[in-house]
Amino acid sequence: MTAKLLQYKLVAFVLLLMLLLVGGFAMLHLRQFDRMTELWAQQLTEALHSSFRQELAQTQARYLYRAQGFVQTNREIVAAFVRRDREQLAILLEGKLRTLQREDAYFVALTLLTPDGEVFFCSRGTPPPSRNLGHLPFVRRALQQHPAQPLASLTRTTAGLSLAVGVPLSDGEQLSGLLLLQIRPQRELDRFARLHGIDSALFIQSDKLPASPLQQQEHSNGLVCVAATAQFPASVAQREQLLNATPNQRLSGADGASFLRLPALSLEGPDGARIGQLVSQWDVSHLRQDFCRSLRLALGLGALVLLAVSGLLYRGVGRLLRRLQRLHSELEQRVQQRTAELQQLNRQLEHEIEERRQVQRALEILSRQDGLTGVANRRHFDQMLARELAAARRSQAPLSLLMIDLDYFKQYNDCHGHLAGDVALKQVATALQQALRRPRDLVARFGGEEFICLLPETRLMAAAQVAERIRQLVRRLPVGGEPEDPSAAGLLPQETHLTISIGVAGLSPADAAGGQALIGRADAALYRAKQAGRDRVVLMPGPALEPD
Repeated sequence: MTAKLLQYKLVAFVLLLMLLLVGGFAMLHLRQFDRMTELWAQQLTEALHSSFRQELAQTQARYLYRAQGFVQTNREIVAAFVRRDREQLAILLEGKLRTLQREDAYFVALTLLTPDGEVFFCSRGTPPPSRNLGHLPFVRRALQQHPAQPLASLTRTTAGLSLAVGVPLSDGEQLSGLLLLQIRPQRELDRFARLHGIDSALFIQSDKLPASPLQQQEHSNGLVCVAATAQFPASVAQREQLLNATPNQRLSGADGASFLRLPALSLEGPDGARIGQLVSQWDVSHLRQDFCRSLRLALGLGALVLLAVSGLLYRGVGRLLRRLQRLHSELEQRVQQRTAELQQLNRQLEHEIEERRQVQRALEILSRQDGLTGVANRRHFDQMLARELAAARRSQAPLSLLMIDLDYFKQYNDCHGHLAGDVALKQVATALQQALRRPRDLVARFGGEEFICLLPETRLMAAAQVAERIRQLVRRLPVGGEPEDPSAAGLLPQETHLTISIGVAGLSPADAAGGQALIGRADAALYRAKQAGRDRVVLMPGPALEPD
């Protein structure tokens, strides 16, 4: 690689690193901006909810005072209502209603109800949406309280959700009806929409909403939108998405705008039960656009500075590379010489490591295997017995053990020699391994001419069958050739085959005996086989085990 090419690559690497740092800086600031936006959203949400509740309280107080004053100063209207003179009542209320609508754009309707909840007059037109409003909780509470008192609350009506103010009308001491004023609770929502870009909607539970001829779309979660600011999403799909979103979740509008879904405010009726919720979204598109514009400007200025620094870096790197080339030629010979030495040392170390691995593998085999017969040794058998005993306890499975001893083995050694005795032990071990075919069955040399077999998940009678098969297989093994000591040959009861005695013990799921107790049972069974004349299989059931 030429110095010029290396110079170019080094400068390119530094530029790339600086670009990555600048990009990370930009991403960090974007994340910080998002966190600040969520903090602002939380503060605006608290302000909106507080202002909404405060506006409801102020509107209630204002309209209660206005309604009480209306009743006290308009005796003719009250008298016409008491007489049930609908025509006179409409004439007297015409100017009053125009004044209310002119003074407050959020005023909805003035309704006069009879003591049984029947709508006698409604400023929204005739016939009214419902002939009887006695089923509404607010109306029922206002008409049934004794003595009748003015009442105001956020309530459900046939027109949706309203701030209702009710003032009782009486002729002397008898209740003549109820004056009901309805105001849309949307004033503060519209103000926050104008000032902060927060669009809100009031949703009522459909099962809490009285029947109405208005066409209202019910959403999947059982909510119906009864009032909304001008910029609140109009489509059902967008409202569904907003209702199902989590607080502070970012949503995208149809025109690419970005919105933040604010936490909802639960709405309660006059009886304190939840009737709906106030759902709001905050348009953060302009905030993010302004921030991105400022960030792009800062990145542009940074790019100009970066180009200037790159020019200076290019010249400095060129001088540095020329000096490094001189040093490189001096160090190359030293590196080659040192590399050759290290390679030689590495080969020696690899050879030593391989030798140690082989020794370790041999030691591992010796720790588990009998050196003469190649089967498991006593130490490995004890480990496997403890493991299989624990497994049998967990799975409630049987466990059997075979204790095997070569008959007249001392005489066999005296007759044929110790080398032939070793051959006989190897032949018996091979026969045992051939007879036990399952992966978990284990053959081990227990000591001297004794072998032991571990049979997991094997009942006593099945183990006895395996033992008989082993005995027959050993009988077919040849003896060790011509005797070395003819005088000792007479001590052997047989000269043409080997024989073994086998003691069989089992452990049932109900047996609480341990490993040593099981070995003791098998050893006792082997002793009985020896006492009974050898070359046989004897079973030793446990206290809770009977032969199958």
